[in-house]
Amino acid sequence: MSETKTRFFLGRADVIPDKPQEVHRAQQLDIDNKASWLMPRLREAYPSYGDTQIINFLRNCIPSPDWFFIASENAILLAQVVTPPMRKMRVDEEFCIAKSEDDWEEAAGLYRDLKTWASHIGASKLCVDCFSDVPRDVIGRRVGKVTRMDIFVVSLETTPT
Repeated sequence: MSETKTRFFLGRADVIPDKPQEVHRAQQLDIDNKASWLMPRLREAYPSYGDTQIINFLRNCIPSPDWFFIASENAILLAQVVTPPMRKMRVDEEFCIAKSEDDWEEAAGLYRDLKTWASHIGASKLCVDCFSDVPRDVIGRRVGKVTRMDIFVVSLETTPT
């Protein structure tokens, strides 16, 4: 799964192959090793949950067939199978987080694996860019055209006046 970058030098485009990215199913060791940069981002995504709750949630996703949890050296992605009644199955990305701003291209590579998995299980849609360090146009280049889907939401946390 080798990707390429384009480098412009004196008006000429050269194609530079990236080093192959080693992607694997996330394990407890990934959570432990990546915690120093992963947990601050997950606290941002889930502000009403404590560290213990977040880590337990991730641990429960590891063995579950309903979750696609993959990691590379500097990125991690989590997605869930969603099967609403009377509608086709879809896959919702939960997050795609890179270790640093310099690692977003590595994180982008995880989307190809996500698309392959979603297609393999027969999902009709792949919902992306919920909490991602990868720019939307780059996600589109990895998985196909990304279109906007508007959803109207009513918050039940506050009482109407």
